[in-house]
Amino acid sequence: MNKSQAIELLGSFQHFCYRKNKIDDFRRAAKTIYGQEWDVELDSGQRMQFFCTICNKIMNHVKSMCDHNRSGSHLKNICTYKPRGVARKYLNLRDMLESTNAKAIGLQMVEEFYVPGKLYYKCILCGYHEKMEAMYNHVVGTEHTDKYIKMRVDCGTHIMSLKQREDLRTFIVNEEGIRITDIRQILGEKYFPYRWMLDSSD
Repeated sequence: MNKSQAIELLGSFQHFCYRKNKIDDFRRAAKTIYGQEWDVELDSGQRMQFFCTICNKIMNHVKSMCDHNRSGSHLKNICTYKPRGVARKYLNLRDMLESTNAKAIGLQMVEEFYVPGKLYYKCILCGYHEKMEAMYNHVVGTEHTDKYIKMRVDCGTHIMSLKQREDLRTFIVNEEGIRITDIRQILGEKYFPYRWMLDSSD
């Protein structure tokens, strides 16, 4: 099943959600578009529903699955998920973001400090600094995302709903792209923030 076929099939989900003979087709379609972590199960009424095996969440609609797939909590869980006990080792934050297909925004506001064997990160936008995995969680999370959205788009100061946040995130990604290559790398012992790194270990 290619992506075009998968998208077309998922578009018909509401019409066929009680057709149990199509469960394998919808399972393949969900995995093709949204990733191998998605499965399709039957609820107590024999209606198909989507299941995120990483987050242990059930979705009754394709739109809900799409929204969850882009949510900060799902992206964080993908980062820490270890299938069959095997941990993926990432080279740096760029590698982690590319490997998990995270739709992070405001990456040009992130600095990477590097000396051989050590990495440390700072988000200029939020004043946050931490090691790689924690910085990943930060840039896909709500605080950083909301702050960049409000800097980039006139959306008022109200608290955003999940849908508003994801719609605006998508708008910014479509406008700017995912600026992974704009993460600024700062090399050398002279600039490495050893004090920050020690503080973050406390």
